Amino acid sequence: MASVRLNDSEKYIENFLYEGYLSVFMAKQLGKKLNMSFDEFINRPRHQIELMLKVANQFSKMEEAAANNAMDAVKSANEKVKRMDDN
Repeated sequence: MASVRLNDSEKYIENFLYEGYLSVFMAKQLGKKLNMSFDEFINRPRHQIELMLKVANQFSKMEEAAANNAMDAVKSANEKVKRMDDN
C-alpha cells in the first residue's frame, strides 16, 4: 500500500482547527458547562462549534465582570470597616 503525504505547501498543521478547539474546550471547561465530551463537541458542524465558542466567550466575560464587581464590593466594605475601626 502506498503511503499518502500531505503537501507541505498546504500548511495543514497551521490551518488545523482541532488543536485550537481543544485548547478552548479545556480552558473554558466546556465539557462541564455543555455536558458533552470533546468528541461530541468536535463532531458538530463548524457553524455550531463557532456559535458555542462565541456564547462561551460572552459568558466568560459576564462571569469575569461579576467576579470583578464582587471583589470591588468586598474591597469597599473592607475599607469602610477599616475607617470605622480607625475612628
